[in-house]
Amino acid sequence: MPANSLRRRSLWTAATSSTARPTAKPAGRSAVWAGRNELGFHQRARRLWGRSRESRESWLRGGWSRGRSARRCAVIGLILDSTVRLSDSDREVITEAFAGRVCTVDLTVTVDDDEFRDSQLEPSELCSRMRGGSTARTSMPAVEDFAVEIRELLDDGADGVIIITLSAEMSGTYKAAAAAAAQVAQERGLEADGGAGAGGGAGAEGVRPGEAVGIRVIDSRTASAGSVGIAHWAAAYAQQGIAVCSDAAEKAAAQYSATFFVPETLEYLHRGGRIGGAAALFGRALKIVPVLQVDEGRVEPAARVRTTAKAARRAVDEAVAAVDAMRTLDGAENLRVQATVMHPEATDGEASTLFRAILEAAQAQWDDVDTAVLSTVVTAHVGPGAAGVEVRLVP
Repeated sequence: MPANSLRRRSLWTAATSSTARPTAKPAGRSAVWAGRNELGFHQRARRLWGRSRESRESWLRGGWSRGRSARRCAVIGLILDSTVRLSDSDREVITEAFAGRVCTVDLTVTVDDDEFRDSQLEPSELCSRMRGGSTARTSMPAVEDFAVEIRELLDDGADGVIIITLSAEMSGTYKAAAAAAAQVAQERGLEADGGAGAGGGAGAEGVRPGEAVGIRVIDSRTASAGSVGIAHWAAAYAQQGIAVCSDAAEKAAAQYSATFFVPETLEYLHRGGRIGGAAALFGRALKIVPVLQVDEGRVEPAARVRTTAKAARRAVDEAVAAVDAMRTLDGAENLRVQATVMHPEATDGEASTLFRAILEAAQAQWDDVDTAVLSTVVTAHVGPGAAGVEVRLVP
């Protein structure tokens, strides 16, 4: 059974309670971690991320050893797509772990007849134009956009490259990244793993740190803040080689992230093909406020309520249930909970009443709660006034 089927649906993702730990390779995912000592896996991450900043920097730069001989740290590059907007603190930790080798590939958003790269148009400006009647559509990056970044990271001394993309069920971005990985791997004589489930390649067992093992593409099964948590797991193991690093990221994608959001209207999701026309019409007719999530990378309903206040409370309640389900997994009881509350406006103060209600409810549940602005591409689909909460377990 895929690990995601243990969870209640989520854009995002949530889990149902289960104490069973998968012992066979989950369909379509890597089975490298299935036989690993998971407690030791988490303890290694906590030993690094629990240190002071100065101690962590020294450890990261000083290399690591296994067995009888010390080997240099693996040098891994990280590529994210532009739906992942890192906060300053997230960027500092992740960039430090990957020794500065972190880059972003833009998706494209077209507003009426004007085309922009994701980073060229602020989500708040898009909201203003959408409220004025403009229509927005999005498109994935070109294969060459990913290939250029992969080559630059390898030329900069990276032994291998990990690419984390938004859900393959939402966008062709994952396929573009996989095609670029195969292209560059062939050019450079490296192994390419087109994602979890591909045989051998960069995720093979027995790879030693520092070896040029190739390129790994990971389907996050989510978007936006959900991918940030996956990047943090990759960062915690970035020094241990691409096999261990990508293994940690895949496991986080499968088990340790859940996201819920509430759109102001279903119309934008309908226009973007994320929900059917009948669902949008049904919601308008009955004045229902939906709480949405992503199940196996797809947008699905989590709950339907009658008021915005109830929707905010329900979104956080669903997130709490998802965390409780994650806690039942082996090795997860000592992991920390982080939550991010998201909106598409320029500042938190300009965000909707819905955002403030979700933030207040989240802060009442967890100590580590941050806020984030959605990317312009994600905003094009959820629309102005939307807000959401993402929860994750981290070492």
